[in-house]
Amino acid sequence: MIELNNLTVKYTGQKGTTHALDNINLTLEQGSFVTIIGKSGCGKSTLIHVMANLCQIDSGDMTFSGSKTPRVGVIFQEPRLMPWLTVSENVAFGLQYQQNDKQIIQQQVKDALQLVKLEQSGPMYPEQLSGGMKQRVSIARTMVTQPDLLLLDEPFSALDAFTKSSLQKELLFWWQKMGNTVVFVTHDIEEAILLGQRVIVMEHGKITEDLNVDLNYPREIDQSEVVKMRRYLFDKLTNHSL
Repeated sequence: MIELNNLTVKYTGQKGTTHALDNINLTLEQGSFVTIIGKSGCGKSTLIHVMANLCQIDSGDMTFSGSKTPRVGVIFQEPRLMPWLTVSENVAFGLQYQQNDKQIIQQQVKDALQLVKLEQSGPMYPEQLSGGMKQRVSIARTMVTQPDLLLLDEPFSALDAFTKSSLQKELLFWWQKMGNTVVFVTHDIEEAILLGQRVIVMEHGKITEDLNVDLNYPREIDQSEVVKMRRYLFDKLTNHSL
């Protein structure tokens, strides 16, 4: 379990001090899938950066239950692949710090590429891949390290609808297979509902809604419950001044 307690992050500029995060309190159960939505500038990405230890906290803290600090994996909107490495080498990069046996690494990379449907693309370089293929490599590179906490910052926002839908299904498969905790930031209300067990709404650096999504997977955008939740969340976001 992960607990965020009274987290505050401030930025100071010419116009004064802005609270990117303002007294955030949030509990994430082990193995849960939580999505976070809100308009630009509401603090979603800052919250992800705090969880990834990429951003300094002004006050508050983050605590983990269990005997060890969780291994964290992050997937950004851009794949951020290393262009001088092949697909297989990109996926293997993080494993080299966990495992010395090259045969084991090769097998893990092979299995990961098979799961993201790129088993024939191992010798290729990033410049030879489409946008969707690059993001698949990014997902495989992160998931092969078996992170306890997986953080995703709008990973599918630049992709076409068909590729996006396919990757959403693959992500759910990985999560259900591994049982890790997932926090997924998105601007897309439908995506948040289709993926999340909980949908967190943020405004002005604050959490303004924590909605349970008690629906079985897979979910469809035309399900009556999904349509109802989408309308509720859309009205909530558009009826507030952001």
